[in-house]
Amino acid sequence: MGARRAAFVATLCAALLAGSLPAQAGKRRGAPWGDGRSRATDLGVSLVTFGPGDAVMSYFGHNALLVRDRRLKVARLYNFGMFHFAPDTTLDYLQGRLTFWGAEKSVSATYQRYERAGRSITAQALYLSPAQALRLAQALAKAVLPAHREYRYHHYEDNCSTRVRDLLDAALDGQLKADADMPGRLDLRGHTRRHSGKQPIVDFALTFWMNDSMERPITVWQEMFLPGEIRRVISGLRVQGPGDRAHPLVRKVERPFVADRPPVPEHPPVHWPHALALGLILGAAAWRWGTRPADHRAARWALAGLHAVVGLVLGGVATAGTLMWAFTEWDVTFRNVNQLLANPLTLALAPLGVLAALDRPWARRAVARIGAALAMSSAVALLLNWTGASGQANGPILALLVPLNVGLAAGARRWLAPTAASGDPVAPPPPQESA
Repeated sequence: MGARRAAFVATLCAALLAGSLPAQAGKRRGAPWGDGRSRATDLGVSLVTFGPGDAVMSYFGHNALLVRDRRLKVARLYNFGMFHFAPDTTLDYLQGRLTFWGAEKSVSATYQRYERAGRSITAQALYLSPAQALRLAQALAKAVLPAHREYRYHHYEDNCSTRVRDLLDAALDGQLKADADMPGRLDLRGHTRRHSGKQPIVDFALTFWMNDSMERPITVWQEMFLPGEIRRVISGLRVQGPGDRAHPLVRKVERPFVADRPPVPEHPPVHWPHALALGLILGAAAWRWGTRPADHRAARWALAGLHAVVGLVLGGVATAGTLMWAFTEWDVTFRNVNQLLANPLTLALAPLGVLAALDRPWARRAVARIGAALAMSSAVALLLNWTGASGQANGPILALLVPLNVGLAAGARRWLAPTAASGDPVAPPPPQESA
């Protein structure tokens, strides 16, 4: 993941990279491997990966671990993406204090929900020793008990996918982490954008909000915050079995449902040329409308309308980012150089631009000053990017907002400032005759 309402802010940020279904109250069913009824030789474990969906919260996919007791004919799905969104939890979500939990779910009912949502299902049966399978099954049964199931959610460091990764690694005696201790193929922003890039507005918002921590190098182990990355890694993983003989971890792949969707691209999209074209067009339009005579009503209201749209849409996104930086625990939003390009001043342009078009002199002065301030701070942001001082990959944001802010500033200076709009000197008042 226009101007965001508070509920949308909470839902997007809370569900980012979780890809989970809404929490259902359901009671535990008492898995036999949790109370000693299951025999190790009868257990099988599969990694189940659910593909992306249409909603923002499902862009990044989801996963779970499936445990079967072949003798008792019992199967349970362990899902760590459960969360509860309601008015009484809104403040915690807005502040970044998210509580997620694990749950034991029906396999058939869960599969049916994902099929109805048009999301692919892939099950990778794992080649585990009986002892490993039993240890993992018991750890899963314990992890969903009320005393252990809740955890503090983090988009990239502790989410539904990393919980599955860690439990699987523990069952493999650390072999998964040891194999994944190498540089990743992309950074956090690259992985985020290749999932969100299909929606340019969501991609813009996420790129704008997230700071330079998204560019830090990560390992393959860290890349497995994404369900699809765990599926990819284990598909080629070989582990040590009895007698120190290596064997593939995945012994069989099943696809209970294949959705008619394009695959997630391997690399993030290139949006900056389109953003630059849009920024140049809007900036040029603002400058041109600003040079029209003061009595040109169409130009005056066109410029006011542009200020309103820019203020509401870009200013709304930017102000949300400011609030997340100042008042929340969303650490990926702190120290964000994009605030030089858009911030609460941008939001103020919406009402002030309309008031300036209504010939309010104080509003004209305010718009001109805000425009100049944003143009100058945009130049600073461009310099920081060009010199590498910011370390933040914000090319599409710069491409859109630098020409737009310069154009708005030029238009405001030529047309909204308290001088003759055409650039001609203000005519002196006629002489007054004495009484």
